[in-house]
Amino acid sequence: MGFELGADDYVTKPYSPRVLLARAKRLLASQLSHSLTEDHEILKSHHLEVDLRSHTVKADGEAIKLTHTEFEILSYLMKNKNIVVSREQLIVKIWGYEYAGDERTINTHIRNLRHKLGKSANHIKTVVRAGYKFEDLK
Repeated sequence: MGFELGADDYVTKPYSPRVLLARAKRLLASQLSHSLTEDHEILKSHHLEVDLRSHTVKADGEAIKLTHTEFEILSYLMKNKNIVVSREQLIVKIWGYEYAGDERTINTHIRNLRHKLGKSANHIKTVVRAGYKFEDLK
């Protein structure tokens, strides 16, 4: 039933920690290789271009220097275009579940990102009490 619902794998009780660890490593390796093949793309929106392989961003043909965190936020928002992404989702995507800092740090990174993007910054919309989304502007 688990596989029918979309699970990649499962472990029944009682389980060996060694078996659990081996299965987790296999799933992570599979996910990593899958994401590496997906990241050979360029995300585009009007005057904004994000190259996922070379970690470069251009706005109106001009290269923009972003920090790693700013790049990750922008690329994640662009991959999830027109979908509201919460601060918590961004934190998990960028720093992982073990992040113990303030979730409001995302606000500062978004502010810096908007400043660097110039007129392309208006693609990043704040959704009050929900998070952020990337919109294609007409």
